[in-house]
This record gives sequence, structure tokens and C-alpha cells, in this order.
Amino acid sequence: MSKEIAQNAIVASSKKQPRFFVVGLPRTCTTSIRAALLELGVGPCHHLLDPMFQFDRIARSAKLLKEENKEKRQQMLRELFDGYEAALEMPVSACVDDLVEMYPDAKFILSYRENPDVWLKSYEGMGLDVRGWLYRAIVYFMPGACSSSDLLRNWTGKYHRRFGIPDKPCPELFYTHNNWVRQVVPKHKLLEFHPKMGWAPLCKFVGKDVRTVGNRPFPRLNEKGYIAKVKHLSMFLGISFYTICCFVLYFAFMFLKSMDTTTWNVRSNVQGMCISQAKNLERMCGGVELGGSQGNYSLPATGYLAGIGVEKGFVAMQ
Repeated sequence: MSKEIAQNAIVASSKKQPRFFVVGLPRTCTTSIRAALLELGVGPCHHLLDPMFQFDRIARSAKLLKEENKEKRQQMLRELFDGYEAALEMPVSACVDDLVEMYPDAKFILSYRENPDVWLKSYEGMGLDVRGWLYRAIVYFMPGACSSSDLLRNWTGKYHRRFGIPDKPCPELFYTHNNWVRQVVPKHKLLEFHPKMGWAPLCKFVGKDVRTVGNRPFPRLNEKGYIAKVKHLSMFLGISFYTICCFVLYFAFMFLKSMDTTTWNVRSNVQGMCISQAKNLERMCGGVELGGSQGNYSLPATGYLAGIGVEKGFVAMQ
């Protein structure tokens, strides 16, 4: 995340409740709007990418997007946004109807792109879709990366279940989302905003004097490169994990194989020595006759080894 956002980040306070929600789709300049809100003193702003490694919050966000029970879902949203004055990105954009009901005094900022083609180009420009099976297979053993994938899958899945549109980022999602927000948010609580509009409409909407920003340009931030780096790092770690596992299994197999070969060689050598000694003994002594009250026994020397399983011999009782 950019230094400007990090410098303006504010620790969440349990005393604050959300007053502003940025409800535009991902990749609609939401990061720039967040930076602007922080400069205007509106904060802290909830964002799942800042700070990093919020694995628990990402997992909870993914779970609530699949929750069909309204009461449970809204309770999860309250727990997620408690202590923040503003919130944006997922799961915000997919739960606008819940947020309007939960926070009757809140205001909503609908960030947008010029058209669906521009939006899709920006979204797809982040590289491999983390919703796909290939990415999920690579990062399967990385809980944080899997939760991020679940979040995006559940996000498009929610629109698919609700509106019957394709379960993926597409032009239908762009139009459906924006029209839905316009329907559920009262007009006097909604600002449709693009950073090219500058400070004035945003300052007026949040109740700040535009003169407080002076001649500062409106923030122009792009998290695409940052997200791409996170994805590439996750994939690198995932591939490295699989590679290490393959090497460990390979060397373990080779070690066990060598141990088995060594054991067989030792056994063969011992058997060879025993057989050789037995044959020498047989040549020197021939059979050994033993007398007894029950008769005589003939025990060839090679028969001596029958008891230890080296070479089959025999014991003849006469």
C-alpha cells in the first residue's frame, strides 16, 4: 500500500460507528477516495488490504457474503466495522441493502468508472484471477491467500444468486450493481463520484470546507501493482512449498531405496559366507554320525544351515 495511505492510517476506535460507506465495485478508484477521506479527517477507514495480513478479517468477510440469514449477516457486519468511521471495498459493496438498514444516518459514495469496458480492463489488468482453480490449487496451503480467493468467489456468487447474472466480473455485474445501489440508497444520502470531479463535491457531501485542502491535488492512487505483487508473492510461496515437498519426498524415497538395497546386500553376503563355510566343513568332515539309544543320525554339514534358513539341508534319521 502507498506511503500516503500508511501515513494517514488511523487505528480503529471502538467508540466510532460508520458514517460513510464507499459502495463502488472494486477497481473504481476506491483507494483514491479512501486517501481523500483520510485527508479530510474522516477515519479510520476500513479496508482489507491495509494493514496487510488481516487473514481473520478476510475470512470473516468471505463467510458473511455466503450467509443467508439476515440477522447473522448483519451481526457479522457490525463486528467487522465497529470502530471505523468509514468503510469501502468488499464486503461493503455487496451488502449495501444491509448497511442502509443497519446505519440509517450513514451516507453512501458510489464510485464508478466511465463504462464497463474500462472497469473490466482495470480488473483483468491485475493478472491471474484469484477466483480460478489454478490459483487456488497453487495457494491451497496458504490460508490467507485462500481466504482472499473465497472472498472474490463469494462476492460474484452473491450477485449471481440475487440477480441471476454470470458468476464472474462482467458488464452485467457493472450495470446491475450500480442500478441496485441507486435503488436501495435514498437519493439525499447518495453521492455518485469519480476522482476527476475533484474535492468540491466530496467535501460538501462529508461536511468539510473545501478550503481545508487548499491547492492539493485529489489523490490518484492505483493499487493494481500492489495487488499484483501480493498475488505473485503468494504464487511464488505456493510453488516453492510444492517444490520443497517434491524434493523431500524424492530424497526420502531414494534414502529408503538405498537402505533396502544395503539390507539385501548384507543379507546376501552373510548367506554367502555361511554357505561357503558350510561347504568347507562338509569337504573336511563329510557326514557326522551320532550314536544314541534311539539309533544313528546322519547330519551333513550343509544341513546344519537349515535351522537358520541359509540353505536347505536335511537330517536323516535311521
